[in-house]
Amino acid sequence: MAGFGDLMKIMAHAKELQAQAAQFKEELPKMEFSSATANGGISVTVGGDFTVRSISIAPEMLNDKAFLESELQNALNSLPLIP
Repeated sequence: MAGFGDLMKIMAHAKELQAQAAQFKEELPKMEFSSATANGGISVTVGGDFTVRSISIAPEMLNDKAFLESELQNALNSLPLIP
């Protein structure tokens, strides 16, 4: 059974985690996550607030609509998850 000292340590740790979570929440919108297709034809950057910051498409990708859509989907789906 946990003693009073253990309970105080747990409460202090919980308060520390709360502060870290608040800081992360504040910094998240400033973060950016980028990805590109294997052939480099498309690159995307998304902000931590889930806004698309940029999409770059190589001119040769514009010739095949279905391929372009597929590669754009691949680039977006390969964005790293929020750490």
